Amino acid sequence: MATTPGGRFADVRDPQDPHIVGYYIPDNPKQRLGPVPTPLVHQAQDVIDRRNIIYMSESNSGIHILAHH
Repeated sequence: MATTPGGRFADVRDPQDPHIVGYYIPDNPKQRLGPVPTPLVHQAQDVIDRRNIIYMSESNSGIHILAHH
């Protein structure tokens, strides 16, 4: 499976039929803000709350706040 930067968001309400409902790919990082990884790549951790607000923390560019409607 290929990996992509950013996030892909799936509807898993029916575990037998999960499907992608959205995605977000931020711009490539312009500078390194930490020692790793060696190549300058996008690294994100995502949290989604009950209101469908997505908080994406990206190691080299900060936080992105998204809404899924």
